[in-house]
Amino acid sequence: MVFTLDSTEGGFARVIAPNGVVFTAFVSDLPPGAREGCCLKKENGRFILDPETEKKRRSEMFALQQKLKKK
Repeated sequence: MVFTLDSTEGGFARVIAPNGVVFTAFVSDLPPGAREGCCLKKENGRFILDPETEKKRRSEMFALQQKLKKK
């Protein structure tokens, strides 16, 4: 299950679950280096960064943007 960090503000983070549900978490519960747009997964009840999924998603988004620009 891959979660996405949507935003952070005032010690709270908006996280999007794989099913699209948005929930609030404490920023302190996020791994060091987490930033908006990061992909996260849960391991042993804690969030960890998922850089491979993030890289894949960013690559897919970039390719889609390039395709749309050509239209």
